Amino acid sequence: MGQSWKLLYRKRYREFESRPLRRKQFKYILMLNFLKRLKKSFHYAWSGIKTCFGVEENLTIMVIISLITILGGIYFKISHTEWLVCIVMITGVLSLELFNTSIEQFLDLFHPEINDSVRAIKDMIAGGVGIISLGAFILGLIIFLPKIIKIF
Repeated sequence: MGQSWKLLYRKRYREFESRPLRRKQFKYILMLNFLKRLKKSFHYAWSGIKTCFGVEENLTIMVIISLITILGGIYFKISHTEWLVCIVMITGVLSLELFNTSIEQFLDLFHPEINDSVRAIKDMIAGGVGIISLGAFILGLIIFLPKIIKIF
């Protein structure tokens, strides 16, 4: 068992073989590399989101509605359960819109001309976004409508 970390070290970091590392040093290097990869992953994800904002105007509308929902939740002091429902629905809608945009861009890359099959696929994906958006709207009404009625 004591030799396994050395074997892993030699496989991954051959350039350091001239000086032996202690177990703590090796774990530190592994953690740094993990954090570098994690940072790079978040960079790529953020780059994709920014790209989607430039392509899809519906995403901007959905983000504005999400911000209004969050501000409404703060104003009305909704419960923890209601916050969970709102956050799950917001992330679901935004994630599905990102998938929708990426699939549309992918299909346009390979079939820039009008094609009935491609149109049907795009319509199905847009239908999925519509269904989750409608569900989020209904849940938003269930959560916020009683609180809005109390004000008036």
